[in-house]
Amino acid sequence: MRSSLFLILLFLSDCILAQQVITSGHSHNDYKQKTPLLEALSHGYTSLEVDVFLYKEEIRVAHTGLGLPLSKTLESLYIQPLSNLCANRPNGIFGDSTILVLMIDLKNKREALIRALQESLLEYKHLFLHQTGGKAKWAPLQLVISGGPPLHVIERQEEGFLFVDLPVKRSYSSQEYAVFCSRRSAAWGDLFTWNGHGTMPLDEKELLDELVLRAHSAGYKIRFWAIPETEACWDVLLESGVDWINIDALAEFALFYKNKY
Repeated sequence: MRSSLFLILLFLSDCILAQQVITSGHSHNDYKQKTPLLEALSHGYTSLEVDVFLYKEEIRVAHTGLGLPLSKTLESLYIQPLSNLCANRPNGIFGDSTILVLMIDLKNKREALIRALQESLLEYKHLFLHQTGGKAKWAPLQLVISGGPPLHVIERQEEGFLFVDLPVKRSYSSQEYAVFCSRRSAAWGDLFTWNGHGTMPLDEKELLDELVLRAHSAGYKIRFWAIPETEACWDVLLESGVDWINIDALAEFALFYKNKY
């Protein structure tokens, strides 16, 4: 399995380098695609989401705990292939210094999972964006943790390569400093009623623009999940400056994006 994946990576390597980068494309539950990781990269997606569980002291990729005995590890499905792609590419996977975000959604034993991530990824730490003293040093990959990460562990990390995804707020205090927070996310239905058809109600469009502006002003990128997957919605999100657009239909959004830009 590992050798066949490596051959596929080699085959797609030049294709990925030549691909138009989708700077706002977030491959939601990427591991559920027919070809995890590779399909998203071949379309130019720059953010991937992976659900993980701690199972028998291994970090396993799965949506629920039912299939854990047969599930693959995070290292074999994502980290090692990404390491192979990054080899001999000083300007990142896409060749243009674009950082690929790997968002890890914690599904159980959050504190133990964080510590397992820190330990298992130490040998790959050179691949990940690091933050020291409030300053980040470029790397080809960024690791962002979602799913209610234990902030007391994140804030005290020694290596500084674990960033977090936290909830969207309607306002951010000037005194607030969310250590290692790079992304703010919210469920679409918690804030909006528009179903992606017709024109978005004016009051909801104004709220969307306001949320984006406030997040950006506070230094965060913003994402919504469970969005209506329609071209009208994609248009609105792009025009409002939403940083990460949750996508399940990778090929469809890629075509839409490339026709638009």
